[in-house]
Amino acid sequence: MQIILDLNEGIAREIMDFADEELTSFEDALALLVKKGLEKTLMVTLDASDVDALVSKLIGQSLKNAQDKPFLLSAVYKGLGKKPASEWGNLHPTTRKLIGRRFRQAALEHEDQAQRGHLIVEFLEKTAQNSALYRVTQKS
Repeated sequence: MQIILDLNEGIAREIMDFADEELTSFEDALALLVKKGLEKTLMVTLDASDVDALVSKLIGQSLKNAQDKPFLLSAVYKGLGKKPASEWGNLHPTTRKLIGRRFRQAALEHEDQAQRGHLIVEFLEKTAQNSALYRVTQKS
């Protein structure tokens, strides 16, 4: 589909610069920028089964990338390959809260089932922004 747009010179220059950096055409650069803009404005809501599948991936990703420092769930989400929304912030707030609750519950269940010496995801505390802080550690 062809669309005629009346862009001011500054915006057109920024798109051309972006196209040069990405080694792509003006049209492809504009399409990519519009797509990225839409992804940031659209909120994604997940049903319970999708949340459970995502939580399972998040637990796996947490254990796979185990480091000896605290982390937020949003940081683990960024590391996922295929995900329902490009950014954690694009998930509907209710969905993010549900994922957080289910993740904490899944971490506790994993800890109960893990054998001594195996890696577990441990809840540490809530941050000032009410986000849960976790770390991967060995079960003692």
